[in-house]
Amino acid sequence: MDNKSQQQQQVIRLISWNDGFHIYAKVGNDDVVDECGNQKWSTRKEAEDAAKWFIENNNGYENHEK
Repeated sequence: MDNKSQQQQQVIRLISWNDGFHIYAKVGNDDVVDECGNQKWSTRKEAEDAAKWFIENNNGYENHEK
C-alpha cells in the first residue's frame, strides 16, 4: 500500500467536552500534538489542520507544499 492510501485510511476524530471551550483531535488512538506542542484548539478547523499535520509528520509521510 502506498503512502497516499495509508494516509487516506487514517481516521481523524475531533472531540469537545460538554461546556468545554476547546477542540481535541485524535488520529486512530493517538492524541494529536502539533508542531508547537498544542493538544487543544479553539476551532474545529484548527484541530483538523493539526490532525492532518500530525498524519503527515508522524507516520513517515512527506510534508507536501500546499
